[in-house]
Amino acid sequence: ATGKASSSPSSSSSSSDTSNEQAGFITEWHNALKLGFDVGDDLRYPGWMVGYTSGEEGSKTGGGGGNDATRRAVTRKLDAPPPPRLPDLLARRAADAAGGRRELQRGKAGGKAKGADQAPAAAETKEALEAARAAAGTALPRVLEPGRAVGRLTDAAVKRWGLGVDLPEAQGGCQLVLGTTDSIAAFLASGASEPGQAVTSLGSTLAIKLLSRARVDDSARGVYSHRFKPKPEAVAAAPTDEKAPKSQGQGGKHKGALWLVGGASNVGCAVLRQEGFTNEELVRLSLDLDPSEAKPARKYRAYYPLPGRPGERFPVNDPAKAPVLEPKPEGYPDRDGSRAEYLDAILHAITGVEAAGFAALREMGADELREVLTAGGGASNAAWTEMRARRLGVPTARAQNVEASYGLALLANWDRPQQE
Repeated sequence: ATGKASSSPSSSSSSSDTSNEQAGFITEWHNALKLGFDVGDDLRYPGWMVGYTSGEEGSKTGGGGGNDATRRAVTRKLDAPPPPRLPDLLARRAADAAGGRRELQRGKAGGKAKGADQAPAAAETKEALEAARAAAGTALPRVLEPGRAVGRLTDAAVKRWGLGVDLPEAQGGCQLVLGTTDSIAAFLASGASEPGQAVTSLGSTLAIKLLSRARVDDSARGVYSHRFKPKPEAVAAAPTDEKAPKSQGQGGKHKGALWLVGGASNVGCAVLRQEGFTNEELVRLSLDLDPSEAKPARKYRAYYPLPGRPGERFPVNDPAKAPVLEPKPEGYPDRDGSRAEYLDAILHAITGVEAAGFAALREMGADELREVLTAGGGASNAAWTEMRARRLGVPTARAQNVEASYGLALLANWDRPQQE
């Protein structure tokens, strides 16, 4: 939280602790993507989720799945067996639950054991289904843009959670702002904001996120794009190009929009622990690395450092992809220098996967890579950072800040003018 603003990484809100004009659950683009929300130019739930079919009006961002047109579309199809859409599944479950409660009540009242003759009448079942389907359209959260203020916490909530005690200006309630996912919050914290800038997370696994003017999605390879909300000053400076493809987010109602394109490999620093490298050893051996070499020695170029079991998802989707950590250096592990040589080969191999990942995003249509900021434990290895810069061919450095909480604080003030 910063000042009077508060944001939550879970990004969902209900009206119990807030004073606002919007009832029910609210979330934002980034978390809603996991629900199936289409973050494209229309910003809406797909038809199968809210109960309308092709050609029928559905719910867009502001409607939350519960407008009258949606309910009428669902009700019109009540007598015909519809395809298995979310509202129908929810309705059937609600009707079955209601029927079960009625049977339990009859049993407690001394009625007969449940059987075929105790089943609810057809009209009663239809009525329950119709009521449940009508309500199903409002079962999905309303989706708004990240960083949007949706209300203020009530005085009771401020007191209960101890918010604003030392902030006289916050008395009467803290402002509630929609947040984002942890990884996107970390990206915001890095300061990257221009197309071609990327953040690589070097943790147990390798994950990359690249800002792009083009949307890139490939579910088979685990590549997807989050809509990135640019700063107001960036939107004002963005050129308007009405002829640009909608997938690029240029012109129209989403002028200046960018996409945060991401992919994650199973390769990562977990393999270093698997091979017995301690923190002290990593620091010591890294001093002997030669980052001037962009690629490893030829005999190690087949390395693919997957930890443990086979399987890769990005930049290639291969469930049978096997780890390759052979051949070992001559005399390993007893020969002096063999552990450093082995570490060098593994770090080069991870770097190769990172480079292949960015190349894959480029081949799919994302913006060309211009700069890489690094997060995660691997970001502290200066020699590895230099090695990666040579291989990637762009400036590569450790991000100054990648704490998700800091990114959320920035998002809570995203639409406010920058202050000196």
